[in-house]
Amino acid sequence: MASSAQRPEPLDGGPVDTRGVLATLVALSRSYGSDPEMTLAGGGNTSAKLDGHLLVKASGAALSQIGPDDFVDLDRTALKALLERDLAPSRAEREAAFKDALLAARWTPATGRRPSVESVLHHLMPGRFVVHLHATVVNQFACSRDGRRLVGQHLAQDVVWVGLVDPGFILAKTLQAELRAFTAKTGKQRPRAVILQNHGVVVSGETPEEARAQVDWLLGELGAIKERAVRGAHARARSGPSPRPDEPPGPSQVEERRGKEQAAQIRRALTAMFTPGAGGHPEVVFDGSHVVAGLLARDEGRRLALGGPVTPDQIVYCRSFPLWLEVGPRDTGPALERHLAAGVHQYAQEHGGAPKVVLVPGVGMFTWGATRPEADAARLVYRDAVKIMTGALDLGGVSYLDDDFRGFIENWELEAYRRKRLFEPA
Repeated sequence: MASSAQRPEPLDGGPVDTRGVLATLVALSRSYGSDPEMTLAGGGNTSAKLDGHLLVKASGAALSQIGPDDFVDLDRTALKALLERDLAPSRAEREAAFKDALLAARWTPATGRRPSVESVLHHLMPGRFVVHLHATVVNQFACSRDGRRLVGQHLAQDVVWVGLVDPGFILAKTLQAELRAFTAKTGKQRPRAVILQNHGVVVSGETPEEARAQVDWLLGELGAIKERAVRGAHARARSGPSPRPDEPPGPSQVEERRGKEQAAQIRRALTAMFTPGAGGHPEVVFDGSHVVAGLLARDEGRRLALGGPVTPDQIVYCRSFPLWLEVGPRDTGPALERHLAAGVHQYAQEHGGAPKVVLVPGVGMFTWGATRPEADAARLVYRDAVKIMTGALDLGGVSYLDDDFRGFIENWELEAYRRKRLFEPA
C-alpha cells in the first residue's frame, strides 16, 4: 500500500469526505435498501470514489439501515495493485490472501469493519457512484437458462454479462477482462449495466441520479424482453393439446381453515424442535403469501424447490435446500408432530443440520432463526428466490448453482462473516 506521504489522510480518523459525498451515498443506499425488489437482508452494496479513496459498504451492513459509520475507506492504489497480483492457485489460499489484501487496503483499520468482498468490483466500475443490487427482475434473467442469450440478443451494446465464477478475486479479474472486451467491441468506456450470472447487477454513474437512471433503464428493458418471452410461451402453450391454467384454483373456506390450524401446530412444533445454540429460544415465522402458495400448488413445485439454490444469498440466509414436507389434510396432533420430526431428522442426516426453510404444500412456508430478524431474513430471501425461479421458467428454465459453486459459498469464511455481522446483537 502507498505510504501516507503519497496520499491525503482521512478526516477525523474516519472516511475521507471533503464534499459531502458520504451523506449522498447513505441516502442512495437507503433508497434501494428499502425496496425488497432491489435487495434484501445484507445483500447488495454501494460505493463512492473520492480523491484516490473508495468509500464502500462494510460487509454485513444492511442497505436499508446503513449509516455513515457503515462504510469502509479503501486506498484505490492498493486495490489496483491487488488486481495485478497472482494469488495462490488453491481456493482456500487464494481467498485468504484476497481477504488479507482487502483488510490491508483500509485507511482506518482501527474501526474493525471489513469492506465488502465485492469492493474491487466497485473500484473497477467507471463512475464516482456504484450500486450493486440483487434485483428480482434482473435475477430472473441471471438465473435462467436463456438469460445470457436474451440479454446478448437485445442489449449487447449496453450490457456486460459476467458468467458464473468464484466470487472475490476471480470475479474481480473476470469483470476487469469483460470491461476491457466491451470497450474494444463497442468503443464505449462504460456499459450501462453489468449483469452477474446467478447474482445481480452493477451500475455506475458520476452522480446518484445517473446511477439510478441506469437501473431504471435496465429494469424497463428487461421487463419488455420478459413480456415478449411470456407472450411467446403462452402462444406455444395454446397451440398444444391441453394448456395448463396460469394459476391453480384457490382453497375452499374449509381447506383454508384447516391449513391455518395445521400452520399453527407446525409452527409450535418447530419452535420446540429447533435450538439456536447457546441457550435462548428459536423464532419461527410463517408465510402463506400468494407467492409461496403458488409454488406449493404447482405440479413441478417440489422439483423447482429441491433443484438447488439460485443465488448466493439463498445459500447464506436459507441454506442451500429447503425441507419439502407433505402432510395429509387430517394430520394433526402427535401424529403430525412425529411426521414433522421425522422429516427434520432425515433432512439433518442428509444436509448436516436443521433446515432453515420448511415448505408444506396446502399450508405454507416456515423459516426460523436464533432471532426474529434472522427468521424474517430467511423468509424474505426465500420468497424472493421463489419469484426468481418462477420468473426464470418463462425465460428458458431455471439455472441453479452447481454443486461446486454451492459448496464454495457454504464454506466461504467471508460469507459466514457477513451473515454473522448482520444478525449479531447490537
